[in-house]
Amino acid sequence: MPILIVLKSPRVNLFAEGEIKDDEQAHYDEIFHNQVLMVKNRKGRNQLIPLLQDCNIAVMETVTEEEIEEQEKEMKKRQRQAESQGGKGGLISNPGFTIPHGRSGRG
Repeated sequence: MPILIVLKSPRVNLFAEGEIKDDEQAHYDEIFHNQVLMVKNRKGRNQLIPLLQDCNIAVMETVTEEEIEEQEKEMKKRQRQAESQGGKGGLISNPGFTIPHGRSGRG
């Protein structure tokens, strides 16, 4: 089973071979200096959440090959949709909100 590694900055998903097993809690505590939270996700698979602020990993979890394929299909779908709307195919879009200002005419 692959491991999904979600980075904070840049926001990137990485995949690595392996599995996060229940009996490896001490190993991950050593890696993350006893500042890691190991929980089960809704599907019953292990998920690691590093609590260190200077750690660039947001979350690590065991995923299936099917979930990876679904993510890739969804990404391609969003990319095609962006291209059909006149974009260059990037997934970055303009936000639908504005920054509120104080009183007008200040100055």
